[in-house]
Amino acid sequence: MKTPCLRSAAVIAFALACLSIASPAGAEDQTFAPPKPSPKVENLWSLDYGRTLLRDVGYVFGAPLEWNTDDWSAFSLRALSVLGTSALLDEPVRDMAQRNRSDATEWVADRVDRFGLNYPTWVMGGFFLSGLVFDNETAKMVALDGIAANLITGNIVTPFLKRSIGRHRPQKSDGQYEFNSFSGHDSFPSGHATTAFVNAAVIAAHYDQWWVKTIAYGIATLVAFARVNYDAHYTSDVLAGAIIGIAIGEGVVHVNKKARGF
Repeated sequence: MKTPCLRSAAVIAFALACLSIASPAGAEDQTFAPPKPSPKVENLWSLDYGRTLLRDVGYVFGAPLEWNTDDWSAFSLRALSVLGTSALLDEPVRDMAQRNRSDATEWVADRVDRFGLNYPTWVMGGFFLSGLVFDNETAKMVALDGIAANLITGNIVTPFLKRSIGRHRPQKSDGQYEFNSFSGHDSFPSGHATTAFVNAAVIAAHYDQWWVKTIAYGIATLVAFARVNYDAHYTSDVLAGAIIGIAIGEGVVHVNKKARGF
C-alpha cells in the first residue's frame, strides 16, 4: 500500500507532466507575431495577491447583484436540476449504488476520494512550483486562482451552506428529506465534490487542450461517484457541489484574467 508521501509525490508528478506538455493552445501561432508586453502575474506572497483574494471574494458574492435575466434564468435552471435530482434520483441512485458496491468500486473510490480533500493542495503546489521553475505564467495563474477559489468554497460557501441547510447524510437518515438547520448534519452540498470541481474548473479554464479538460473533469466526476459509493452523499449533494465548484472556479479565473490583462 502506498504511503501518503508517495501518493502526494505521484499527484505532483502528474501535475508536472501535464504542464510539461500542455502549453496554451495557439502558442505556436505567435512565433512571428509582434512582441506584446507580458501581463503581470502577482506573486503568492505579495500584497497584490492579497488584493486579488479580496477582489475574488467581492466578485463571487457581488456577482448576483449584476445578473441579468439570462443569468437568473440559468441559476433557476441549475437550482431546479438539483431539486429534480433530489426528488427523482436520490433514493433510486443510492439503492443502485449500494446494491452494486464491490471491491472494484471501492478500489476506484479509494484512489480518487482524496482529490476532493487534501490532494488539491499538492496539485496546486505542483502547478505553482512548475510555474516558478519553468517560468510558466499559465501554471502560476492556475495555482493562484486555485488557491483563491478553494479558500472561497472551502472556508466560506460550503461551510455556510452545510450548516444552514443541515441535511442528514444517507447512512444517518430515514430518507432524502431530513433537514435540520445548524444541527451538525452537513450532507448538502458535498464538500468533496465542490473541491474537486472547483479545481477542475480552474485548470480547465486555463488550458484549451481537450485532454486536459477531460482529465480534470473526469477525476472530479469520479470523486462525486466515490461519495455516492461510500453512501456519504446523495446524488443531489454531489450535483450541487459540482455546480457550485464550477461556477466559482470559472468566475475566479474570469475576473482574474481580466484584471491581469490576459
